[in-house]
Amino acid sequence: MIYYMYKQIARISLAERKNMYRLTEKGKEEVEQFIREITAKRKEVLDAGLDTADDTTLPTVEEIEEDIAFSGIDSDGDYCNGWGVTDSPEYDMAIALSIGIHFLPDEDYLKITKIDWDTDGEKVRLPEEVYILASEVDGINADNHGAYDSEVADYLSDTYEYCVKSFVPEYKSIKEA
Repeated sequence: MIYYMYKQIARISLAERKNMYRLTEKGKEEVEQFIREITAKRKEVLDAGLDTADDTTLPTVEEIEEDIAFSGIDSDGDYCNGWGVTDSPEYDMAIALSIGIHFLPDEDYLKITKIDWDTDGEKVRLPEEVYILASEVDGINADNHGAYDSEVADYLSDTYEYCVKSFVPEYKSIKEA
């Protein structure tokens, strides 16, 4: 499962959220396919005379990309939102996208994998993979790989309320992605 530090979204203003994420190539393909499907569904409904589309516009790739930050992502790192096909919500269609597959943070970040949580044998659902924005942990940058392990461990513990035994951090620069 892919998780993301979603608690930080509540602290970020709408203006700052606008370009918080960007679609990957796979994400762009998925969104373009969704737009084709929603367009075909609209035509089908309108041709059958089942509804109108006077007050509903179909989304663009850019609008869906912006909506990821506006609507937010869940604790699994997924974005899911319904979009209007016609004026009646009866025909709305939803799109679901996942961080790390369909979209990425639009700033440098750490991809934390192989997290070994210290749960003292307690059965809890904790992430196996986490994305942390570089701005969320002091000292993270491309020049100090590995020098921030204790800060990352503290961040994970503070966020998930369980200590970590080990993890593998991978710094990702948006310039390289």
